[in-house]
Amino acid sequence: MAGGRRNSSKSGCSKAQHVEDRSSNTNESENQVSSQLSHPKHVPLPDIPTDSELLFEIVSLLFGSIALGSQYLNLYRTVWWLPHSHTEYALNFYLINPHEVLFCIILIGRRLQLSLFKKFCFKCLPTSLQVTGLQISRIFVISTEIPFILWCSYYILLQHGTLSVFCLGYPVIVYLILFGPTILPLFELQSSSQERAMSPKSRAALAKSGILLMNHVCSVSAEVIREEVEMLKTDFNGRLKQVLFNSLSVAYYCGFVPCCFVQNTLYYDLTWVAQHVGFVWLSSFTMYIVFCFPPRYCDTLHRAALHLGRWQKVEMRNTLIPYNVWSDSTIWHQGALVKYTKELFRAEGISNAAEPGNLTHTRFYAIFSNPMGALSSLLGLQITLVGIQLVVLIRSYEWNHIISIALLLLLNFLTLFKIARQYLVLGKIYHIEQLSQERVGG
Repeated sequence: MAGGRRNSSKSGCSKAQHVEDRSSNTNESENQVSSQLSHPKHVPLPDIPTDSELLFEIVSLLFGSIALGSQYLNLYRTVWWLPHSHTEYALNFYLINPHEVLFCIILIGRRLQLSLFKKFCFKCLPTSLQVTGLQISRIFVISTEIPFILWCSYYILLQHGTLSVFCLGYPVIVYLILFGPTILPLFELQSSSQERAMSPKSRAALAKSGILLMNHVCSVSAEVIREEVEMLKTDFNGRLKQVLFNSLSVAYYCGFVPCCFVQNTLYYDLTWVAQHVGFVWLSSFTMYIVFCFPPRYCDTLHRAALHLGRWQKVEMRNTLIPYNVWSDSTIWHQGALVKYTKELFRAEGISNAAEPGNLTHTRFYAIFSNPMGALSSLLGLQITLVGIQLVVLIRSYEWNHIISIALLLLLNFLTLFKIARQYLVLGKIYHIEQLSQERVGG
């Protein structure tokens, strides 16, 4: 019995020593990984001018009014210059429903009133009252604009019947699919232009009220990096939904709705009208993209992607390759080989905090690790749009076609200038950053 106790004590000591050896080996491997780690180097961005929220809403209302007026010009134009013409105006105004026009204008400029109140709150009110003033402004704007929309819908219903209500309310279905049963995204865009003009106390107050301000923090914690990426991904998806819904709604109410309420006896060029709807949608899409994704916000996504990194799956043909077991608390260096869920993965980024095999992390790194790719695509789209409109303008000979396409071109040239300026400035900056990253990676 005594010998049995001595044997058991020896075996217990050997097991404890084995556990200590494994823990020491793990600590040594983690220390080796941390010693080989080099963090990404960020190049600071210059102050690239961007539109304020109030200025953007004014331009957006101007663009929607021009698009709506141009479509009415395509539908109800006259030949008033002929000697025997029975009209003195360029449009048959008596055929246009004023409630329909007012309905479209209210929906296009629904955010302008709130932008004015927000500007007043951030400039005139003390910091302690800004959040309360902003909430009161939202309630006031929503409670005043919705009755006007319902009032216009009622008179349109009396003139055009029940089917007109479904025609006017069709974008509501798209809105519910994208945003769910909430009304705030209908009256407010997510932007960072006004956030930069706020004081630190205002930022803290808004953060307490639930409004998130997107700022990148260079963290050395893998969990913090993944949480930041998750927050940025959610915010990016919300902004993208705003871009898609608002661009489609502008094209719908400024281009398609006027065609739904035309008289059955009215003849118009269907091809040109449909082309106008397409031009309005693409123009508003690029305009909203430029505003909702300013350079500093895109740089925040880019910096988070550099810290997140990416894993590439490796085929397990040679089982003798040395590797580490992936740990969620470790930031892995470039080229590190880890095993996760019985599969091998190799780190491709300078800093790698992503989860191997996580498609969300892989897509985030693929999209935002090179921000010039998306900007080049946007610039190419805008150049193509402007080029097509120039060709259409040169080949047009009717006066209403020339006016409508020329007015859209003026606003598209403004958007093209903003995109080209960002492309030239950011291209040089990210080229310098890439050279510094290559030195660090080498």
